[in-house]
Amino acid sequence: MPIATLAEINCRNSEFWKKENILFAQRLSNETVRSVAFKILQDQVTRAVPLKWWKDLNAALEDAGNLQKQFATEAARKGGRARKTDALQTLIEQIVARKPNITQAQLLAELERCCEARDVSEIDNGTIYFESTKGSLKTAKLSGLKDRLSRAKKKLRSR
Repeated sequence: MPIATLAEINCRNSEFWKKENILFAQRLSNETVRSVAFKILQDQVTRAVPLKWWKDLNAALEDAGNLQKQFATEAARKGGRARKTDALQTLIEQIVARKPNITQAQLLAELERCCEARDVSEIDNGTIYFESTKGSLKTAKLSGLKDRLSRAKKKLRSR
């Protein structure tokens, strides 16, 4: 393997520090990363770490940036999935598709008619009882009907 000349070493060094300076500026401009980096530096003082073992600002910013990525990845992993529409919402969407200007009172009347058709089991004491797609009995409050109706109308308009 040929030995690198001083010019080649200087060129590699220059390229490395161009990239590092860009990363340094990006990390320093991020308020969260900057505050964590300064906390890392302050912890060195608090723990009485000997000066020769201190991290410099660049290393602290790099550590803080890596921590931010790790926390963001973990938060995304725990984020969950979008809720699926239940059988009642699907029924409401079908009704809204037939009657786009339906009101909440008219929707309630339609749902009461659906009780006879067995789509909705019962409407009683401010609660709607319906069968889920998996066959179990589910409930929904009548007070949430206006929200379900507005979601169905919004979904219809977005098509």
